[in-house]
Amino acid sequence: MIKVLMLGNFPLNNSVGGVSVHTANLVKSIGKIDDDEFEFWFVSFGNRSMSFNCGNVRIRIVKAYKLYYILPFIAILKLHFVTNEIKPQILHVQGSNISPYLLFALLKQNIRKIITVHGLMSIETKFKSVSKVKLLNFLSIIIERYALKSIPNIIVCSKDMKQLVSNISSSRIHVIPNGINFEYIQRYQKHLSIKKPALLYMGLLSRIKGVDVLLNAMPIIVKEEPDVHLYIAGSGSEYENLVKIVEDLNLVNHVTFLGFVSGIEKYSFYNSIDICILPSIYESFGIVSLEAMACGKPVIASNTGGIPDVVEDGKTGLLFEPSNFGDLAKKIITLLGDETLREKMGEEGFKRAKLFQWDHVANSTKHLYEDLYRGVYSMNEI
Repeated sequence: MIKVLMLGNFPLNNSVGGVSVHTANLVKSIGKIDDDEFEFWFVSFGNRSMSFNCGNVRIRIVKAYKLYYILPFIAILKLHFVTNEIKPQILHVQGSNISPYLLFALLKQNIRKIITVHGLMSIETKFKSVSKVKLLNFLSIIIERYALKSIPNIIVCSKDMKQLVSNISSSRIHVIPNGINFEYIQRYQKHLSIKKPALLYMGLLSRIKGVDVLLNAMPIIVKEEPDVHLYIAGSGSEYENLVKIVEDLNLVNHVTFLGFVSGIEKYSFYNSIDICILPSIYESFGIVSLEAMACGKPVIASNTGGIPDVVEDGKTGLLFEPSNFGDLAKKIITLLGDETLREKMGEEGFKRAKLFQWDHVANSTKHLYEDLYRGVYSMNEI
């Protein structure tokens, strides 16, 4: 019996996103794998203690006391006791950000280790203050680099992230793309009555997402397409700044801020718009582009990070030079003026989105566990 223990934050409600949602979807998909050779465990801190099963995965939520945040070594000690009860052969940590899970994995010896890198602190801190305490940001980067050099097997979501991590670490790096709930998305075909032609940005309102680039492209687009309307779905620290840009550029009649949109409503917007825009300055993967493609919509995205792994330029959408609002405007005008091309790209995107389903991600991850357990990859940290 191969015991695998995954560590990370597990969402107990729908108000979270990002890494936690990735982790939950991976756990649910692994839970559907019927394999008597494996025993899957997931341990997370939460606001209350509980244990339950998610398919074939045994989930244990450990209550996080305030003392854990003041004295993190106590949280690490708690993980030590829980891990000793489970006795796993493989330890899989979600995220390279500083956390009790990562610190515990670094201290734990004589066990096969894997870490999934969702993003690099060295990149994120260029665009936002992850912590107001600059010393903590610096410490986080140092620990992240140490972790990537110490843990022998690393999972990344794109070829670009593999290259970035390989500049830091000589560990074995495995590319396993993120997934989408394709069948779930297909259940919701509702269309909304919105202004047309419609553009959509879906995501966090932060500097790294480049929404200001999209807004600066809008005056050029409006000159060619006077009825065009941009819907911005999301919330974040850049909201007030973006509202000011809209006002300064006289775009009030062409831009609508929707706030945070999730669930069924999110897919209704994808189904209703003409083009989905992903203007990120950097994006490790770009799950939004996949969701739009699963709804049969073409995507215009910046040619950065892991986006080219998802959006095939000229086939499922168009790529533009990051931060170049003139290039973005040109690509949007081109696609808005060619309905046949939009439909063709939407069809190709729909086909491509099928390749990124969570069951594929789960099976790839399981195969990595098998290879690691059987010694295909070494335990060079011991």
